[in-house]
Amino acid sequence: TAEQMVSILNKGNRVAINGKLVNRSYEDKEGRKHYATEVYANQFINLTPAAQKDNLPF
Repeated sequence: TAEQMVSILNKGNRVAINGKLVNRSYEDKEGRKHYATEVYANQFINLTPAAQKDNLPF
């Protein structure tokens, strides 16, 4: 899915994602605990109309 998103979407496109959020934690080499929230996408929809894709300001 990530490879599909990279090939289809551009910066600034609006998307809808179906999937789940996964929270995880880990310790670095210094023993500090870090937390991360990841998106596990099952499917996505590009919500940016084709006409707007060429007129994005960035």
